[in-house]
Amino acid sequence: MNQMERKEKGMLYRVDDPEIRKLQNHQLVLLADYNRMDLADWTSRRALLMELFASFGKDSFVEGRIYANWGGYFCHVGNHVYINFNLTMVDDGEIRIEDHVMIGPGVTLISGSHPNDPMLRKDLWQYTDPVRIGENAWIGAGAIV
Repeated sequence: MNQMERKEKGMLYRVDDPEIRKLQNHQLVLLADYNRMDLADWTSRRALLMELFASFGKDSFVEGRIYANWGGYFCHVGNHVYINFNLTMVDDGEIRIEDHVMIGPGVTLISGSHPNDPMLRKDLWQYTDPVRIGENAWIGAGAIV
């Protein structure tokens, strides 16, 4: 089983795997492009979000910039979702935001983690645990999930 398959199954995987790094770097370039876009150009921003994210729903909107170590690659955004300024995602694993969710400014969503064993961390092993934000949820400013 390769490292990406291990990652997607929530198993320990090596973060320095060349395949993983190549895909992640590609996403980070796209995210940097998104974050440089004119905030008033919602049409272009939405088109790039649809490329960055695993899915990005109808009538969903993001204020300002997004910060994510995978650029949203494992993130699903439902329909009618509002994301306020400065969303940060540790999106090593799946983040699923269902329909009609509101996310306040400065929220952090974390799906990646590290093992308790320091020797495993030293050897660059980590794992993912999915995050699911249910329909109609409201996450207030500064929350960490």
